[in-house]
Amino acid sequence: MTASDQPRRRRLPKPATVIAGVALFAAIGGTATAATTLIDGKNIRAGTITAKQVKNGSLGTADLSRAARAALRGARGATGAQGAAGATGAAGPQGAVGPQGTPGAQGPQGIVGPQGPAGADGVIDPQSAAPANSVNLTPDDDVLVINKAVPSDTYAVFVKVNLFSNRGDRILGCRLVSGATELDSVQWTSPADNYRAPISLQAVTPTATTSLRVICNAPAGVTGSAYDVKLTALPVG
Repeated sequence: MTASDQPRRRRLPKPATVIAGVALFAAIGGTATAATTLIDGKNIRAGTITAKQVKNGSLGTADLSRAARAALRGARGATGAQGAAGATGAAGPQGAVGPQGTPGAQGPQGIVGPQGPAGADGVIDPQSAAPANSVNLTPDDDVLVINKAVPSDTYAVFVKVNLFSNRGDRILGCRLVSGATELDSVQWTSPADNYRAPISLQAVTPTATTSLRVICNAPAGVTGSAYDVKLTALPVG
């Protein structure tokens, strides 16, 4: 028996061929359907469109959800270097003076500090004068008993004079004078003949003075004298 005499075996189509035929049929039929009806979101089954069906680079940020756009933001970068200082602006006008605030309460008194050391004693240079002998008083006339020149200053002056009168019931007197100013005066009446008694004069010169004088007098008909006369002047200026 030859090969031509043998019965022919029927060959079945391959699976790939069958699928291709179905796809062709669907494509021809789909084109006809699209011509009369548009495809919208209702015609697409949920979950069937994936990244494989989306063309690369075809979507913009507006097509993404808010959460997707937020996820695309990168981390905050490091702070850049500080720029150079700008030029100083012009000074603004001076503002109005505000109202004065209420004074605060007085603070407590501070602690008293320790007492400092005592200073050196001051130097007082007293001025003094005393006639060596008694001075006779000319009746009814002024007699200069002491004339003391002193450095210009203010003084506390003390004078002691012992007076003698040969007649009782007669008035003798003495004056303390600085320049032309009478500082003090005293009058003494002898209680008996040939009587002696001390008198004193004292004053503070009202201004700086350079001379001090003691002047005494006796009335007419009286023989008198001034003795043991002493003047002391202490500077107080």
